[in-house]
Amino acid sequence: MLKKLLFLLLLSYLFIGKSYGQLSKLHYLPPIYTERTNDTTTIDYVNLFLSTPYDTIFYVKLYHGVNDKVKDSIKLSSKHFVNHWLGRKKNALGVVEGLDNLNKALDSKGIRLEADMPFFVNIRTKSRSQGSSLTSKGIAGLGTEFRTGHMFNAYDPKGDLNDDCSNFISVMATANNTKVTFSGIKQGVYFHGTEVEGEKLKQYTTKPHTVTLKKGQSYVIAELAREFSVKDENKSFGTLVTSSKPIAVSVGSAIGRNPSREIGWDVGIDQIVPVSNLSNEYVLIKGEGNPDLERPVVVATEDKTVVKLRNEVVAKLDAGEYYALSGEAFSKGTKNMYISSNHPIYVYQTLAGSDFALTCGLNLIPPLNECRSGNTIIIPHVKFVDPKSNTNLNIIAKPLSDVKIFALPQRKFLARTGIDRKANVAAGVRLNWYSWKYHVPNGVNHLLVESDEAVNISMSIQSGAVGAAAYFSGFTPSPTIYPIGGIASFYHNGRVDFTVKERHSFSEFHWYKDDVLIAKTKTLVLESVTEYGDYYVMGIDRGCRNKKFKSNIIRIQDIKEVVEEDVQDLFTDEVTSDLEKVIIEDSLPASVLLNLNYIYDKAELVEESYLILEEAIKTLKKHPVKLKIVAHTDCKGSDSYNLSLSKRRAEFVMNYMISKGIPAESLSAEGKGESAPLPIAKCDCEKNECSEAQLALNRRSEFIIER
Repeated sequence: MLKKLLFLLLLSYLFIGKSYGQLSKLHYLPPIYTERTNDTTTIDYVNLFLSTPYDTIFYVKLYHGVNDKVKDSIKLSSKHFVNHWLGRKKNALGVVEGLDNLNKALDSKGIRLEADMPFFVNIRTKSRSQGSSLTSKGIAGLGTEFRTGHMFNAYDPKGDLNDDCSNFISVMATANNTKVTFSGIKQGVYFHGTEVEGEKLKQYTTKPHTVTLKKGQSYVIAELAREFSVKDENKSFGTLVTSSKPIAVSVGSAIGRNPSREIGWDVGIDQIVPVSNLSNEYVLIKGEGNPDLERPVVVATEDKTVVKLRNEVVAKLDAGEYYALSGEAFSKGTKNMYISSNHPIYVYQTLAGSDFALTCGLNLIPPLNECRSGNTIIIPHVKFVDPKSNTNLNIIAKPLSDVKIFALPQRKFLARTGIDRKANVAAGVRLNWYSWKYHVPNGVNHLLVESDEAVNISMSIQSGAVGAAAYFSGFTPSPTIYPIGGIASFYHNGRVDFTVKERHSFSEFHWYKDDVLIAKTKTLVLESVTEYGDYYVMGIDRGCRNKKFKSNIIRIQDIKEVVEEDVQDLFTDEVTSDLEKVIIEDSLPASVLLNLNYIYDKAELVEESYLILEEAIKTLKKHPVKLKIVAHTDCKGSDSYNLSLSKRRAEFVMNYMISKGIPAESLSAEGKGESAPLPIAKCDCEKNECSEAQLALNRRSEFIIER
């Protein structure tokens, strides 16, 4: 049987303290895949829920796909909870996708949300038969390495697995020229339509699949039930997704087989975080479903991972392997479970709000880590599915912590349920961590939970056949570094500075080159990098016993080792911040390289370059300066032809900027042809001494800024 309605409320932790977690100024939401895009049984109504702990009114800008124009501007404050209508089924502003757009770079799918103040984001879907919820992890969800999961599907000995069941992986790029690779695909698993040697698959494969995306593009792959053997339906756990630049990743099953019944299925989706934001300690809280329904799944990120349940070894896994625990493993009295490991792991769990019907949903479980946990949680619209639903908060906190629960927006005091006050006390799940339940009374729709120490919460809902359960916690984003001006600045100037994008809760930064410590800074910048090597930083959290968080790796290599298709990666994606830095902080005149590409043999930009130029225009309107636009070419062709072409290209950019409101008297244009190659990329085409990468690097546009 199908449940009447599930609306899984998976909302996010909010952080007023040092950590950001899902409270973020930036959110990327890739599309959700379902094969049933034109009926009302799986995903019908789609809503966007926004919330913030800040009293100040601000506006959240909503962008759609690659379009850099604001689609909507949404008013938000702590007293104004937003329930924003996105649409129905496949027309829900690109957040729902179907079979016809699998394995394609999608320009009009996925959404991006930005604001000057932090906020959190939750997408919820419902239909007459299904419901689901997906919580954005904000900047903590952006990274370059992920291991995927989905609902734990039942083995179907009758072979009648519903044809519409699927496991999907959806990604969204945050920068241009992002290479995304899907690999670690196990034998017996393949994703529909993936191309191998030019032919659509009609067989199993383990071959990787690589695509290149521009900023705002999405890409979705899915494993379809009618195309995979029932014995292999869970083998896609642990599929590896890697990228050259940060991406957002959503996963799940829409729909998936319910493991507790011979028939029936449900929707389970969530956004996941990169490996860098995981840990090795987790506490899970049981919902209201039966043991078969609520089965946690552990996915290893490294070889020789030892998984323990309550300190007893239950599995030994290599990277990408998974282990499904029995729902019987929850403690009988406390209904919780403590999982630990020697290496970072993903923990996925199907949860239910009731054992009455098929009401399971998917959650990525956040690590149990007081350093990454917040102590202020806002949960809006807890009675969204039914004003009279049976709603419980399951709280994990320190024994002597002072936990208070309020109804919003009036901030009406509801309960003070500290463990030391013997309020529904449950036994400890781990040294210094305890759990208990709080029943939410009818008439309360928005909740605020405050604690003087870290607190983790799950919520379960039941209303007849309606059921839901979700975990709430946060992730401290690992630091992200980038070279100011791009690595191209290194080749242009012989040096480059690195910077950390945001400080978060880090008090100090330890910089490494080829795994050797080279500097310690309290500022965000490492100045004057002049050597080839692999660079990264460790963010040090002094308030968390000096815990270290590792950043992404930036590689600077000899230009002779760079291949042509990677040249675009050498230029900055931080056009606005780089221009502002040069204009505000540096002595002028100063030069900034832009990754502007032109149509072959023409003085006209390719489509994606207009987005870069528009960013530059916005910055120059904010900070008016005199600007010379200089275009360069490679050394192919005659000197006179290259000089003429570069001059026409520089003038094209200048005239476009004038048409967009930059004063003509502040602009000038110059073409230098092949006369000024980068020092590290000098070449002589007649002697065949120039590589394709050198040629591509010399085809550059330069902004020379003066007061």
